Amino acid sequence: MEERQTPSWSFWVIAGLGFVWSAMGCANFVIQMRPANLENFPGVIQELVSTRPGWATAAFAAAVFGGAIGCLLLLMKRKLSVPVLG
Repeated sequence: MEERQTPSWSFWVIAGLGFVWSAMGCANFVIQMRPANLENFPGVIQELVSTRPGWATAAFAAAVFGGAIGCLLLLMKRKLSVPVLG
């Protein structure tokens, strides 16, 4: 019979911080995509966000939402977290 090891406290801290960091990235993405919020940004940021290519926006979304989902799966100790975070 295979004995399971419980993760150390550092696993929980790192996975938890990774989830919080990724959740902040998700919030940043959502804020940037709302036109009402974009009007409150400085002109340079407005131009940067509005002229960003579609592929860059898609990569940004994939990175932050994939990171959040991957870290959540990591906190749930699911093997699927490895390919999602990869």
